[in-house]
Amino acid sequence: MVPIYHRGMDEIVPEKVLTGKARLKKPSFPPTVVPWRGKLVQMYVGEALDFTQELAAFRAAHPGMLDHWSSTPETLDLYVKITETIRQAVLKQEALAWGRAYEVPKKAEK
Repeated sequence: MVPIYHRGMDEIVPEKVLTGKARLKKPSFPPTVVPWRGKLVQMYVGEALDFTQELAAFRAAHPGMLDHWSSTPETLDLYVKITETIRQAVLKQEALAWGRAYEVPKKAEK
């Protein structure tokens, strides 16, 4: 998995943001079905993320749990950890795109 963030798509396919009560009943939509031309989109591509070790460790600790579609507290914990890693990687690309410093969040103490 590679984290990617783009900047500038809102100039190619702008969004008409609804206000008031209308925004509660309808989604926002593009004002045209034809993308606007001549705009710049910047792509920020991060380092590849590899979850091989995490998955191998989980499979060793919980054999067979990832072989079914049912969720358990253990699989949900794994999914949360993987999702948070992906989220932080994308936030890092977003900070880079907007010229901000990226600060790694401190782990919550238990």
